[in-house]
Amino acid sequence: MDDALLTQDVQASPEVAVQARRQLEVFLQPLLISLDQHLDARLVRTLVHTIVALLQWRNRPHGLLLSELGAYVLSPAHAPAGTKRLSNLLRSAKWAATDITSYLWQRADSRLKELAVAGEEALVIWDSSVLEKPESLASPDLGSIRSSKARRLTRIKPGYYSPPSRPIFVPGWHWLGLLLLGRDGQSGPPEVATMRWWTNRGPHQSDRRAEELDLLIQVTRRWGRRVCHVWDRGFAGSPWLKEALARHVRFVARWPGCYRLLGEQTGWQPANAWQLVRGKRSWDHRLLWDARRHCERRIGVLAAPVWAPDDRTHVSALWLVVARRGRGQEPWYLLTSEPIQSVEDAWRIVYSYARRWQIEIVHPHMTKPNGETMASGGEDRADLDVAVGDNDTVNQEVDECAPLLEGRLVQPAADLGTKRLE
Repeated sequence: MDDALLTQDVQASPEVAVQARRQLEVFLQPLLISLDQHLDARLVRTLVHTIVALLQWRNRPHGLLLSELGAYVLSPAHAPAGTKRLSNLLRSAKWAATDITSYLWQRADSRLKELAVAGEEALVIWDSSVLEKPESLASPDLGSIRSSKARRLTRIKPGYYSPPSRPIFVPGWHWLGLLLLGRDGQSGPPEVATMRWWTNRGPHQSDRRAEELDLLIQVTRRWGRRVCHVWDRGFAGSPWLKEALARHVRFVARWPGCYRLLGEQTGWQPANAWQLVRGKRSWDHRLLWDARRHCERRIGVLAAPVWAPDDRTHVSALWLVVARRGRGQEPWYLLTSEPIQSVEDAWRIVYSYARRWQIEIVHPHMTKPNGETMASGGEDRADLDVAVGDNDTVNQEVDECAPLLEGRLVQPAADLGTKRLE
């Protein structure tokens, strides 16, 4: 790495980078222990080098070609050897994607136990998006996705011709992810519970609702009512609401104001959500910090009992919590299965949904093509490069690990097991 960058204080200090490297080692150690049981130690080392390279070059297009990533795994002078090592790792029949999936679920199980011990309510944040591959056509599993990048680039700009009005679709994959975290945020960072990819074309064709329902069944069997699910407006609607009520899950869902519900105020006739609370005064007001506009905003809250639009027997009672964010701002209509007995219960639902934005911070860094650049404007290397930019250093760190030298891995120490990658 260029020493001039260190003298210009462009990147983080070496001490911070070394600490980040140690946290990465602790974070990966359980996975490496599992893989070392049936993988060659050289492939395990290659996996570590590959993850380090992906963190160094976090601008995703840099890792598009296998040969480029092979050069980052070793060095540009030994790019063919690095590519061969990476190819051997990916083609190995002794491991599969399910190994990583199981590793993430195990970490999420441990995190859930920590939240229970701390007495903090556990939230499962759901989110879905797409990964665009506009220049790829070879894979038969590439599906059609609506390009968010094209939508941004074709916005009308003063002085230019009007852009296309119809949506632009490109090849890519859909993904669905879950994030486990505490409602109060006092017990550590969010934990990625799982992430799955699917396509709407090819031999592995699927659809969104089937993938979401399969994941809901899996989470319900694993955690039951110990967690509260938080869904955005993309999950709103009678079909998904019916599935949630049938499985008796706890949930908070952002409900569009134009979607219908049943309530006493409309004589048990289906009505828009905003009509069920029209004319009702807020129960309470609080000043909450608006992180987007960097100011405090006066928020009013109220709640009303409602029922699903097709629940004519009025068996499954729900609550509609409304957070009024002031003039000119659309209220939050939050549909929940949690009972609302007081003002504090209503605020608890508002705070739970506000925590949903944590997933918007975690997931876009893994899918958006535009990586964060440094102040100099020309380099996309992460701060971790201070610690692991020299691959000889990485090799030394891995070789100094006694379990790897012995061809096996042992359980980490108890104190290391409690640390997390923040």
